[in-house]
Amino acid sequence: MTPQRPALAEVLVALTGCDRLNGDAARVGRVVSDGLSVRMRNVETGDEFTGVVPWAHASPAEAVEALATARLWPWEIGDERAPRWWCEECEGTGRAQEPGPPRGRVCLCCGVPADELAAAPRGIGHVADPPSLAALVAVASLGRPLLQRITHTLVPWIARAAGCPDARVVWRVMSRDGLREHRDRQRVRGSDEWIVDAFSTEMGHAADRNGESAWPRECPWPALRPTHRVRRAWPALRTLAVGDGATPQPTGVHLVGLSRDRITLAVEAI
Repeated sequence: MTPQRPALAEVLVALTGCDRLNGDAARVGRVVSDGLSVRMRNVETGDEFTGVVPWAHASPAEAVEALATARLWPWEIGDERAPRWWCEECEGTGRAQEPGPPRGRVCLCCGVPADELAAAPRGIGHVADPPSLAALVAVASLGRPLLQRITHTLVPWIARAAGCPDARVVWRVMSRDGLREHRDRQRVRGSDEWIVDAFSTEMGHAADRNGESAWPRECPWPALRPTHRVRRAWPALRTLAVGDGATPQPTGVHLVGLSRDRITLAVEAI
């Protein structure tokens, strides 16, 4: 089932300057590198236009500022507490993917300043700005209320239950197939350092098979003691995956990594 993206039209208008996208006459195709592939219909003449609406901003950093100004992004520019973004250059490892001498092992995208590279074994695996405008659209289109609830309520809840209260949010945009492959790798590798992540991965597999019903309202492992970290985190894990309405609906947000310093949340690409 496709996740809801209540802010998609507003976000696209803010990032393209094309207000015709905000209406039933617009049929968005896909986000491309140069802009947005769309089909639009003139409601007066019935004529259709198919083409690419270009981005109004030169970089993802400028686009974030535009969304913040339009109140479509929950964090102020320069806020050190704002979530980070998965470093696609090193795939979150902090290490350069190309082999080389010791200095070359550090990812130059998320690493420390050049004069400190020799002393640093790796980068941090995440960066301040979105890797692309498409990635920004995927996250921002979930809507400011959901983003605020995730980062202000659900993530702190999960982090406390897992014993890593200082972990910060890192957004990662992945395809649906990429998410399934990630879960397969997690299962083969076994439990991560934090068992909450492992349980979330298992429920993600069940959701792939059975839909949102894989996330029951009550924790489905009665043998877990009341103080177990998964039982304590369960309401937040469930809400993160399918919301808390009467009818579960995938949010499009997935817990794909949990460590002492970061909680990685994947959002399905558009």
